[in-house]
Amino acid sequence: MRLVFTHMNQDYPLFCESIGYEWRQEAIFRPQGYPFYHWLQTASGEGTVTIGGTTYTLPAGAGILIRPGVPHSYRGSGDWQTAYLTFGGALVANLVTPLGMGDYRVITDLSQPTARFVAAHYATLANSAVQDRVIAELLFTFLLLLRQDVEIGARGMAEIGIVTPVLQYLDAHSGEKITNTQLAAKTGYTVQYLTSIFKRYYHQTPLQYLQELRLRKAKSLLMTHPEWNVYEVAEQVGFTDNSQFIQAFKAYTGQTPKKFQQARSR
Repeated sequence: MRLVFTHMNQDYPLFCESIGYEWRQEAIFRPQGYPFYHWLQTASGEGTVTIGGTTYTLPAGAGILIRPGVPHSYRGSGDWQTAYLTFGGALVANLVTPLGMGDYRVITDLSQPTARFVAAHYATLANSAVQDRVIAELLFTFLLLLRQDVEIGARGMAEIGIVTPVLQYLDAHSGEKITNTQLAAKTGYTVQYLTSIFKRYYHQTPLQYLQELRLRKAKSLLMTHPEWNVYEVAEQVGFTDNSQFIQAFKAYTGQTPKKFQQARSR
């Protein structure tokens, strides 16, 4: 299945250009690259991607994210079925920075939520009646999933059973009040031990990670909901004190939420 969006809202901070899954992949040669960010993953079979003078094998469960305009080619070995997503927007560069990518990033061991994302959300992204903000929020979630896969893969498999449920809980409940005790209960370990393991992985405590996650989501909401006031955004992402939100947002971005929103609504 393939869908190409011909009426993209490129003024939105995140927008989708095309999506496909269970796609019997033909050989592709792009000496000029592709005009949007391009995510390609193997659903079944196996393919190879040649980029930057190197050829990578993409077995099932592996994928690659390629920046716009980067020359590349790919071809299958036998029956190669893929899933893919192409997208753009002003917010993408900020969201892919934690992936540590240059012109591209290969991820060899996708988590189940990441591997299933395109198929799971195809119907929503393919629906022309879906609001632009819904598409932006889904793409935001997808890039967070990629970040988690990269960070976990870079640090090996040790202690993933402790960190992963905490990450999942923080992402799913970031707008709610969360305590260290709640997070520790998800792992069966003490607060002190969870904090030490988490800091080893992310160089910050779980609650510091949560604050950064809330601020990233606040940036997205300020851009996708220009009609919302600062208090509504603060409440949506989990800040109960508006002045605390403004102070934290300014420290994170260098601008107050209102100035950030105004600058991007012009």
